[in-house]
Amino acid sequence: MSSSVLRQRLLELIDAGLVHQTPENLYALTELGRDAREALRPLSRWSDRWAAALDEGPADTAPPCASVLEASDCF
Repeated sequence: MSSSVLRQRLLELIDAGLVHQTPENLYALTELGRDAREALRPLSRWSDRWAAALDEGPADTAPPCASVLEASDCF
């Protein structure tokens, strides 16, 4: 990633209130950013688990879904 793209992403995170710049010119998560990190950890674990499963080959673990989907049956 180029330094200009990195800087733009950091500015976007600052504008969103997720990151702040410290007096030492480092970047750190705000309270909002720390909460977001905690909220996203389960999603990260889920994606790691399923990425590994998909690398092993197709898994037919999903129940068959009819033309009318019931969220409890398919998700």
